[in-house]
Order: sequence, then C-alpha cells, then structure tokens
Amino acid sequence: MGPRTYREYYLDAANDPWAGNYGALMRQYDAIPAVVPDALTLRMLSYGPSTPQAFIMLAAGPDPAVVGRIVTMHRPTRHPISIPETDWDDMIMAFEGDVLGQTCTVVEWPAVSHRLASNGAGLQVPTIANLDALFAADPQAIVVGPFAANEAGTETIRTRNVMAVPPKYIPIVLGQRLTPREAYTRLGGAIRDDGQDVDCANLLNFLRAACTIPTVGTVPTIQRPPAQVLRVDEALYRHLRTNIVLRDLPSLQESNLLEPSLHVAQAINELVSEQRATRADTLARRLEDASTTPEGKWGPSLEIILRLTHSASAAALPPLWKDLAAATKRFEATAITRSIAATALLMGVAADSAPIVTPSLAAKLVTFNFGHPNSDDLNEGIHPFTVGYRSPTEADHARAQAQQHAMLMEGAAPRLADVIQLASTDKVRLPTTCLQAGITLESYRVLLQACLGADHPLTLEYSTFVRTWPQFAPKFEHQMSSQPLTPVLVIRWVQLRLNVWFTEQAASPLALVTPDLQRLYRDFRLEVPWQPSIPAAFTVRPRPVASTPAGAPTAPRQAATLSTSAATQAQAFVANPSQKPELLPWKDLPGTLRQYLRPPGGTPVPPPKNDAGGEHCLSWHLRGKCNTGCSRAGDHKTPNTGEVTRLVAWCGRVFPTVA
Repeated sequence: MGPRTYREYYLDAANDPWAGNYGALMRQYDAIPAVVPDALTLRMLSYGPSTPQAFIMLAAGPDPAVVGRIVTMHRPTRHPISIPETDWDDMIMAFEGDVLGQTCTVVEWPAVSHRLASNGAGLQVPTIANLDALFAADPQAIVVGPFAANEAGTETIRTRNVMAVPPKYIPIVLGQRLTPREAYTRLGGAIRDDGQDVDCANLLNFLRAACTIPTVGTVPTIQRPPAQVLRVDEALYRHLRTNIVLRDLPSLQESNLLEPSLHVAQAINELVSEQRATRADTLARRLEDASTTPEGKWGPSLEIILRLTHSASAAALPPLWKDLAAATKRFEATAITRSIAATALLMGVAADSAPIVTPSLAAKLVTFNFGHPNSDDLNEGIHPFTVGYRSPTEADHARAQAQQHAMLMEGAAPRLADVIQLASTDKVRLPTTCLQAGITLESYRVLLQACLGADHPLTLEYSTFVRTWPQFAPKFEHQMSSQPLTPVLVIRWVQLRLNVWFTEQAASPLALVTPDLQRLYRDFRLEVPWQPSIPAAFTVRPRPVASTPAGAPTAPRQAATLSTSAATQAQAFVANPSQKPELLPWKDLPGTLRQYLRPPGGTPVPPPKNDAGGEHCLSWHLRGKCNTGCSRAGDHKTPNTGEVTRLVAWCGRVFPTVA
C-alpha cells in the first residue's frame, strides 16, 4: 500500500531525489540580489512532477499587527491553459496542509514570494547561539528583539519572503501553524541535529529573521499577508485531484481500501454472519443503518433542525448534519470540524478564520441549541460571541484543547486539570476593537453557512451584512473615543436578532422572514439610536464614590467596562523580573488560577498572605506576570525566605501536581 497522505509521501525517503544532500537545492535560494525572483519562480515550476517541493512563509493572521504563524505551501504548480478556458488558466498555485478527502486547501502563489525581504536591506538578527540563549531565558517568548545595528550577539543577514524546505524536513511543518519560536526550535533544531547547518544556512537565516522584531514595527520584517485561498470549482477540483493528488497518492483511488473504522465494522459483520442466524444478523444491520441517519440519531427532535434549515426532509439537510448523524458520539466533534473546514475551503476563507470547534460548541450543535429563551445569557445559544476573536496564542491553545478533548472521548481517563483546561477554552469572548469584531463576524459566517447552507435566506442576509462591515468599521471605530464598548455593542445587536429568529423559527413549521441586519447601517447613518444593552453579568460597574460636599466639583461618571479578558487587555502588562525558582513548578498550571481558588460547587480557597498581612498575588509569583490594575499590586515584589517557604507549602496543598 502506498502513501495516502502527503505526510506519508514526504516521509518516504524514496521520494527524495536529493537523498539528504541539500547543498545544491538550497543554494538556489540564497539571498543574492543578482538572482531575479521571476527566474526562481520559473525554475521552481520547471521541476518534474516527481520532485517534492515545499516552502515556508511567516503569514499574518487576521490582525496584521500581531506576530503571525509559519505556514507551509507545497506542490507549487502552474495551471495549464485549458480549452475551453477557465478562470485558473496560467495561475500559479500551491497546496496548504495535507489532503482533505481527495484534494487539499489550494492557495494562489504569492507574487512576491521569491523577492528579497525588505527590498534586499540587511536585517539585524541574533546569532544562533544568542537566539538559543534568549529563548532559554524567556520560555514564553515567541520572538525576540529589537536589536540595534552592530549590537553584540547579532549580525546582519539577508533572506527571501519565502524559503525552501528540504524534503526530509517537510513533515515537521506540513499542515502546522507554528510560532516563529516553534519553527526555529523544531525545524531549525532538526537541521542542526543532522549537521545540515551549512547546506541549510539560508533556511536558518530565514527562521532567525522570523524570530526577530525590527526597530520599527511590531512584527518581523519578513511577515507577509497570508496566501489567498482559492474558491475551488468543479474544473479546478478535477484538475487538482486527477493531475496532482492522485498522481502523488494513487492509493487514494483504490476503492477496496477502507478506513480503519470500516475495516472493524466489516470484520464484525463477517463474524456475526458466520456465528448467528440470518434473521438476527439482518436485524442488527437494520438497527446499525438506522443509527447513522438523521432520523435514527435525533428521532422527533429532527424537526427542529429541519425548521431551522428550511429543509423539506432529512435528505435535503446541509452536509454537516448528515456527517454528524453518521458519526458516533465520540467522533461528533471531529465530524463537525471536518465539515466546517470543508465549508471554509469552498468559501475561499483562510483556515484560521474558521471557528474552532470547542467541546461546548460541539455539544450545542448536536442538540440544535442555536436560540435560547434568555438572550442575556451569552454563554447559551450559538451566535457570534460563541466564536469570538482569539489571539493567535489563544487560538493555538484552543485547538490543542479540542484535540485533547477528542483523545478523552476515545477513552482516556480525564484528570481535574484536563477538565479545567477544557472549560477555559469555552468562555464568552468579547471584541475590544472593530477589527476583532470583523474577525468575529467572519468566523460566524463560516459556521452559519456550514449549518444552514449557502442558499439559506439567513446565510445570504448575514453574508451581505459581513461584506458591508469593512465600509462602516472605520466609522464605528471613530465612536470608540466616546463609547469604548462599540465593538461589543455591534456584535450584541446582531446576537439579539439572531437569537430571536432562531428561537421563533424552531417553534414554527413555517419559514419565517429573516432579520433585516442591514438596518444597523441605516440607523447608524441616520443617527438613530441603535446601541443595545450589555448583560450586567458581562460588565463591571465602578464602585460608588463617597458623596461630596454640596458645591464641590463632581468627578466625571465612569463608564462600564468589560468583565472578561477584554478588560484585562486594557491594563499594562508587568513581568516579574525575579521570579523565585522554588515556585516554577506551578508556572504552567492549566486553566486559570481563579478556577482553583473558586472551584465550581466547591469551597473557596483563600490566597496565602505575606508578612504584611496582605494577600499574595499568585499571578505575579507563580505565572511571573500580572498587570498594573491588579488589586494586589502592593505584593508585586520579591518575597522573603519565610514567605517563599509558606507559598511552596500552600501550593503543594492546593494545586495539582504538574508534570
């Protein structure tokens, strides 16, 4: 049996024409100004179909002011001229990630890929030894810098906007979204372990540039906009599948190959047919078939999703619900994730803009929990707040937790720490900028189309609303000087109308009129009051100020602020420069410290006190960081020996052991 994924394909040394000697390959991409970028692109496309090629790029996320992630583009190709012509003729494209079904996510090859970064200007980066030391000194850092010209421990290099990856190392980065530090550690570490430092010097230079913040700007100089995901039509799908994927992975087209789960089912059925009577076997098969249909899975409750999707029968439901019906309980989240990924691919939406299927979201989808009687409980229902903006680090953490949940569903026994970690990924997330609001709206657009279908009236209305948002976002952003919660209010306005429609449509056999979401923009232009209220549970009101004498000047009234992590983001970050090594075992406790101090349904645990009688700031002493708005900021100092001893003993009693 041949390889059935590109990871398996690249792991096979027989597919490496350079046989591990990469000097000639990598020298082609040296940062030499005399080498014309178009000539490199032409050379890249001139290799035969049996030559594996992959390139990495530091791609920006939804917020270009945040450090992006290292992504891999592989199998670059130019679409042939077709008769009749297609929209793809002569376009250079490449795959991102591994196979999904019998094709991959396909992106347009960025035109500036082979150009020299920063127009060929020298980049000041740390030496390899210095970068190793800087990362070792700060385990949380994903980038370093900036550095002054000729600063000790640095050197000037040049690199390109993308860099080739030798075949042996492609599996390390394929399908991954790595921080610069992770890419340097994993990919760069493997290269150095193999003694390929010299042959792959330009790749190591690229990784060092990806890890370095310049003196001007907030992201590495080589960070580029993400490659444009192509909306695959039938012609492109057929070309990619036939001429590339099945050529590389012919095993995918062998009809007699079954997934492992189907092999198990087949073996069980054969054993049953041999040992039991035909009547009992027929009944077992009938029951099995019934459980893999929407009718068999949901019974009378199926009527709810039929009403929401405006489907006449189960056969007309969007693919997500059919896939979910066919999945066993422990693979429900996996089925939803794959369906949403396929929808994002068809929509031409980048993978990191699609919603992350957390355990809570999966549970809501399985039970059709779109609407909720209490629209002020943002934790309930499926709405834009449910898939709110996450920073790249938070998104990576949420994806890791979703994978952990999948493993637990396969039978692993969960610990308390596992449960706390999974719960921490499902908190309501409120946007703090109009850019974050736009990212939230776009993420929900993918989810809505996956759930209701592309032609559903609500999908069409919501998609129009999201496409119009960039025109109004700057105007809403301008209002934030007087109303800082404007991004939250916009999402809240949408959430209220979606919740009403979902609740009423689930109760009605008739197709109800969708909400007019464009009204927000009309009201805004006409200066008609549009701001909804924010539920009290998600705001923090300032404490009342003591009364002032008559005639005395009155302090201006303070506005409500967000009660979630959005409020924390407004505080200035403070790092603990002298964290005690005795407390490091609890630095990476899963979840939040509050979840241990106030366990759900349990007895609150008071924080330990310092010698002055005040409560210790556990974030400062254990996490090594806090913010200027901390109520225990007076404890942001180095504890004495006695305080450290008591803290260690207290932590040993309260917190679980962290491996």
